[in-house]
Amino acid sequence: MIRKNKNSAPTGSSNSVNFKKNFRDINMPDIEKRALALRKAAAEQLASTNWQANAGTSISSHFIPYSEILPLPSGRDALAFNVLVTASVLNDHVLMLDDPTVVAFLGSKVIEQTYYIFFDPATPLKPIKNLSVAKHFGTFFTPPDICSLMVEELNKCSAETLLDPCVGSGALLCSALMLSPPGRYKKVIGVELDETLARWATHLLQRVAELTGYHGEIEVRIGDGIETMMSEPILGISDCLNIIINPPYGRLRITSDRATNSETAWTSGKNGTQASITDLHKSISSIASRLKQQYHFFSNEKGIPELSKLFYRVCAELVLRGASLAIISPDSWMSGTDGSALRKFIVENKLLHGVYLIDEGQRKFATVNQSTAISILTRQERISFFIANWPSQIDDIHFIAYSHMASHSKGSLVIPRASSLNLDLFQKLSRYQRFGEVVWLTNARGELDQTALFINLDWYTFNALFGTHLLRH
Repeated sequence: MIRKNKNSAPTGSSNSVNFKKNFRDINMPDIEKRALALRKAAAEQLASTNWQANAGTSISSHFIPYSEILPLPSGRDALAFNVLVTASVLNDHVLMLDDPTVVAFLGSKVIEQTYYIFFDPATPLKPIKNLSVAKHFGTFFTPPDICSLMVEELNKCSAETLLDPCVGSGALLCSALMLSPPGRYKKVIGVELDETLARWATHLLQRVAELTGYHGEIEVRIGDGIETMMSEPILGISDCLNIIINPPYGRLRITSDRATNSETAWTSGKNGTQASITDLHKSISSIASRLKQQYHFFSNEKGIPELSKLFYRVCAELVLRGASLAIISPDSWMSGTDGSALRKFIVENKLLHGVYLIDEGQRKFATVNQSTAISILTRQERISFFIANWPSQIDDIHFIAYSHMASHSKGSLVIPRASSLNLDLFQKLSRYQRFGEVVWLTNARGELDQTALFINLDWYTFNALFGTHLLRH
């Protein structure tokens, strides 16, 4: 049972300016340490009690595929104990606080840690870090500054309902309650596969709503985000719907290195490591097969399906029907064959309003070893879309005309990962032939001839680059 401090007064829904300052001031490394310290103290206290009496028999559904193979001394009991630790911190500390920003992001961090920092009752002072569950289900929450940008972009789009199909701990929806104008949304909806996670998100949202004076409806559904978006009730309100989403990342497959990598190492389990890998891979592959059979637009996707692109494609379908979208995902959809079908749908329907590029070096997501991008999609008449580096060049936005897309990428509709002066330079260079298209630089197989790449002019001699990096330009 979650308790809330009933004596606290709402901070007032007109205080969004103050909340914006709070978002800028929040120190996430400190929040991370605070969350871990709270969970550690709760684990130590609970381990000395008859904690089994309060734990119940069920565990978070995200843990079930890994319940026999995570390296925990107490096995399945450790998973139940770990959930109880988080519930105790939320109940006795987080939900008693009066600052909605801290409630949202400290609460989200406490919840996030549940899925990769495990407390075992046998060793409560020695948490065990393992990323298997978190990487499988993408249980990493969205940082405050990214939440703020996504919410503010959607505040420019009129809608009565806000939907997060991958709600997780509820950080994005909590941010919307704090940063959106009073009465902006009559209803906010979250969707979450894991029942325990959905329950925790509900508690955080209700507490933030209480503190901000939000009087609209809050609903967190237990279910599949893709199926929910394609259901008749959501399709029916797509023209008055905003979607905000940080989908799970990664291809729908399990490889053998997942069992041996230091971050995700398993025990052998009852049937052995290889059997566990096979079982998990089969369950994930079946999801990909079901989606392709159920939704015709997935059949054009090439290669092993990647989760963020699947969610992106369904969101884009709703945008075509009138919704608006703010999504953060790996920027891999912007080029390459894997994202070609998604790009084609977005570009040909002129759904893209703009892209904020986030370089990997910013380390916004500790476990994502690739660059990401925030994309804004709306169903409005437009002739171009913007690209900007975030946050360094957010005020230096440059545009690409839709009519120039084909000439930029010779029909593949590649969206350049460049902004400001680099984007201007790219657009000028794209008017010329690529090296790979110059006849005297290619051999009979159409490959770049390395010998021909040494060019000797009367006034200048230089070595040209060759290989895949040259082909990309």
